Amino acid sequence: MCGIAGIKGANGIALKNMLTKLNHRGPDDEGVYLGDSFSLGMKRLAIIDLLTGHQPIWNETKTLCVFLNGEIYNYILLKKQLQDKGHIFTSNSDTEVIVHLFEEFGHNCPSYLHGMFSFCIYNVINNELFLARDRFGEKPLYYYQSNDQFAFSSEINSLLESGLIKRTLNQSAVYDYLAYGLTFDHSTLLTNVFSLPQGCSATYKNNSFKIIPYFKINYSSEETYTNKKQTLTIGKNLLYKAVEKQMISDVPIGAFLSGGIDSSSIAAVMSELSPTKIKTFNVEFELAFFDESAIARKVSRYIHSDHTEIFIPNQTFSERIFWDILSHVGQPFIDSSAIPSYLVSEEIKKHVDTLITIPNQRLLSIAGRNTSLIDTFRKADDILYQAVKGISDL
Repeated sequence: MCGIAGIKGANGIALKNMLTKLNHRGPDDEGVYLGDSFSLGMKRLAIIDLLTGHQPIWNETKTLCVFLNGEIYNYILLKKQLQDKGHIFTSNSDTEVIVHLFEEFGHNCPSYLHGMFSFCIYNVINNELFLARDRFGEKPLYYYQSNDQFAFSSEINSLLESGLIKRTLNQSAVYDYLAYGLTFDHSTLLTNVFSLPQGCSATYKNNSFKIIPYFKINYSSEETYTNKKQTLTIGKNLLYKAVEKQMISDVPIGAFLSGGIDSSSIAAVMSELSPTKIKTFNVEFELAFFDESAIARKVSRYIHSDHTEIFIPNQTFSERIFWDILSHVGQPFIDSSAIPSYLVSEEIKKHVDTLITIPNQRLLSIAGRNTSLIDTFRKADDILYQAVKGISDL
């Protein structure tokens, strides 16, 4: 999962405190850059390039360094293109692609990336900090700005350890949260603490923070598909490509297999693309209104996966679980599905480090901090439905 953090100025103590709060996101490694103008760091969960993927990663002239939280799915293609242009790589990490891409295309570099990411690049020469977040805001990135103070982190809980924030309630955001269940304009419940918008990059230089959108969804299409078979074939191809991109890893990848058409289709595609047996997981709660484990078992046998059934007994919702969830989310969260998601993740973590699953639409719409995303994910759900229906029909 990883996590990144940074604070303006030479402040190693504050950075250490911020990174400590990100330990759960990256238990495998820690990297820091301590300079006069910025103190930057990250906690790493090693997925790609386990041996030489230590961060920060620098360009050839040691003038640019990058810290990444996430995965770049098209990094192999980008690496080849950059090498053809003369860039020299010292690792097999997807992170290194970003710093060379920035050398080549500057602030436009995020538009070339396919994946889920939040990252920062520090330019030693002009003392500029560049931040970016993926197109749909899968990876979080929060920041605090007030006068000449600035800090950022993957989690609010970590950001609070900067020592800069007075923890004053944002009264307007509290009203929005109580009325609608989320906050608007990428604000949070804390004054002067914001979430970098999805599909945006930002620069911080000379006490000025400027946000620049690099992606906007275009719903128009030059082609109209009226033939059902053609539409389903295109949907199937898109699904195969999407799953294949997310299977790039140097550690085992699992799949959540609920037995429904969506997770079953993704697991089936993974099984077809993988040279070895994939690991699938099904979760059964003690007192559930319905049980899909039998269906998941049949799917597992059909795709020949290494299947694990996890039984979670009913338990009284404890205060400890409440605070554990809240500490990760960083602020109140209205969706009760965070509770079973937390319990399931605790169990699956014992088997694999990363998992491909269908995200909960409500979680995504809230996490995006933007109501325009709700329609986006509804459209995405429709596309996925047609794609998996095409697989089941063909």
